[in-house]
Amino acid sequence: MYTRFLTLAALICCIGCSESTSPQTSTNETNTPAIPTTPVKYESGQTLTVNVPDMHCPFACYPKVKQTIADQPGVESVELVEQEDENAINDPRIIVKLNGEFDSTSAIDALSKVGFKESQVVATK
Repeated sequence: MYTRFLTLAALICCIGCSESTSPQTSTNETNTPAIPTTPVKYESGQTLTVNVPDMHCPFACYPKVKQTIADQPGVESVELVEQEDENAINDPRIIVKLNGEFDSTSAIDALSKVGFKESQVVATK
């Protein structure tokens, strides 16, 4: 019974976490220039806290976020902050420990490309 419940919960989370947007066209195009951004670099030994507001479940979303960040140069480990319930994400922050130079702009762009568009670094140590 418990296994069926977990399977059902995982299926619901996977469906809820998949991105299902359709392309939209705008009739009012604007020609605003892109704002140049300077990449933010961090060094080995630092720890970052990243808020990922679109990360809703620990079964599909978190593993995708973790793998995306872990694939970035300079990352030693990625951990989800402690949650009230192991089957749900109530605090969508991750802790990223660095072992080399890390470009947060590239990491946030990578998260955006896999569906976590509102992510941002919120703290450093």
